[in-house]
Amino acid sequence: MQTQNLHIKQFKHDMASPLAVIKTMMTMNDSWEANEEKVISMALKRMENMITSLESKEAHTSTSPYELISQVLNEKRIEFKNKDISYKLSFSTNAINSLCHIQATEFKRVISNLLNNSVGAIAESGFIKIKGTLKNNRMLITITDNGHGIASSEVSKVLDLGFSSKNSTGLGLYHAKKTISKWRGNLRINSIFNLGTKVSLMIPINPTTQELCA
Repeated sequence: MQTQNLHIKQFKHDMASPLAVIKTMMTMNDSWEANEEKVISMALKRMENMITSLESKEAHTSTSPYELISQVLNEKRIEFKNKDISYKLSFSTNAINSLCHIQATEFKRVISNLLNNSVGAIAESGFIKIKGTLKNNRMLITITDNGHGIASSEVSKVLDLGFSSKNSTGLGLYHAKKTISKWRGNLRINSIFNLGTKVSLMIPINPTTQELCA
């Protein structure tokens, strides 16, 4: 029962972002541009996939993290359009062309939650930078922001289940750590209070991808 309740809480937590995108689009007075229609379509598809994942386990596929991150980032630009935040996505050519054996819907949930944390840490204006490179047959993805940072006494606790702070329920980070570990990867957090936070994800890439990028 406890595990089931956790899944329900996580689902409600993660569903909030695509719902927010759709609500924002509904309040826009001007007509949608073609790219905005595509974003809302992707948000609806993400919600559909999340619901499906409740009924059956999502399959692992060879997927481009770059493409998935681009899709989520487009959502965030609309979801938080009223905040003065600059977003920068920078992947090396090899990283753009690399595939990882992951669950696409779960990966997008992870990235969405991490970006939400960064946005929530920025009071007025700031930046969020997402960088991707290859390192030792793995893809290194970093998300850096110049938000309020995390107190040194809390950095070692933020990935624990049940840990929460003023700006976070703790569900997103715990889910991210658990999910990345399931893919034989790891997640690290470096933060300096009042300066910002850097989250690093390390995920194995497909061997065939490594040969193509060599």
